[in-house]
Amino acid sequence: MKKVFLLMLILCLATLAVGLTACNRAKVTKIEVDNMPQKTGYYIGEQLDVTGCTLNVLYSDNSVRTVPVSADMVSALDTSGVGTKSVIITYTEGGNTYTTSMALRVVSRPPSSLSILTLPDRTEYVEGETVDLTGLTVEVYYTETQHVTVTERDLVYQAVTATTDLTSVTVGFASLTIEVPIHVVPVTLTGIEATVAEGRLYRNQTLSAYLFNVEYVYNNGTRTPIMDAQFTEDGEVVEDVGTKELHFAKDDYRYTLSATVVEDEIVAVSLVSAPYGYAIGDAFRWQDVVLSVDFAHASAVTYTMGRDTYAGLSLNVADGTSLSDSGAVDIVVVALGRTFLTFRVGVGDPIPVRWRVASGGDTVVEVHLGYVPQPTNLMLYAVMSDGSEQLVWHRGRAEAGVEVTMPAAATMGQTQATLSYMGLDYTFAILVVE
Repeated sequence: MKKVFLLMLILCLATLAVGLTACNRAKVTKIEVDNMPQKTGYYIGEQLDVTGCTLNVLYSDNSVRTVPVSADMVSALDTSGVGTKSVIITYTEGGNTYTTSMALRVVSRPPSSLSILTLPDRTEYVEGETVDLTGLTVEVYYTETQHVTVTERDLVYQAVTATTDLTSVTVGFASLTIEVPIHVVPVTLTGIEATVAEGRLYRNQTLSAYLFNVEYVYNNGTRTPIMDAQFTEDGEVVEDVGTKELHFAKDDYRYTLSATVVEDEIVAVSLVSAPYGYAIGDAFRWQDVVLSVDFAHASAVTYTMGRDTYAGLSLNVADGTSLSDSGAVDIVVVALGRTFLTFRVGVGDPIPVRWRVASGGDTVVEVHLGYVPQPTNLMLYAVMSDGSEQLVWHRGRAEAGVEVTMPAAATMGQTQATLSYMGLDYTFAILVVE
């Protein structure tokens, strides 16, 4: 019985001793990295390696315990991009968790090789042109599984002028280079081309070589003028609007130009012929009126109204109109909404319808300031609707029935005077001088 009691007493004392020891054990105050891992620098895409990394565990009694760091104690390392990356180390003791961190460096892996993925948009050149690598892509390999595609903007190369002995262009990436193949041919003449100097031709225009630019064309896009090319249609008059084919030749080269032909601008219209008068009840016929039309680009062309047409050229009196009233009828010539000419015809009794200038015609009369102008050289006849003529002005005087409006030269510059005979006016210019 005493032995049992003694054994129980010993067990109680042992338990008490263990409890007192546990109560007096030092506590962890912090942890810190003792030795960094053997590998502190990483390439993009590499996995964390903590080999050689140890941790110091510091206690409240100033004691230190060194603990090896295992992979499961460290947070994931981000190696998706370059830079200094921090990882967290976690240590657990006595039910408590402690953390610290360490910095690791992620850098770009140097490439191991380059290969051309797509050639530039252009690889054929003519001597003297500048090589353009637009469209070039290169595959950059770091490992068998790690590679990226770069364009010519990420590559290093110098501007290169194409020469016939050049077969490739060197481009670089990091410390590596690769040759991009090109093909260079010498400058050669490929043919001739022609263009309209003003961009278009005009109806009624007389064709001539000076209306065109004819050039030699080379395979590098350059051109040089040709001054003596043969022009098949030289001297031909353009008759219709639309597209006209023209033909040029020089040495063994031929060129066909499809030129655009448009209506020309009318600058003036003059009367060539028309009846002077009609009997009452006669029909006015457009084909009796012949006009001369001056153009901005083409030579003057004679038109018979009612038979020839041009850009709406028309008369204000309809073709076939019955002239039932005696007297003067003003015929107005209109084209593209603009009045170019007015002339008279008579119906019934003879009336003046035209002028005929025998001498000194349409000259500017010069007069001194304050004087009345006198066109002394003018000899003017009124043509009647029956074809007869009446002298209206001769050697500075008017005939009977003529009204004269000649203002005194009161101001400097140009003015005008008018002679009138039975409603038919003749106007001439006056230049006032000192």
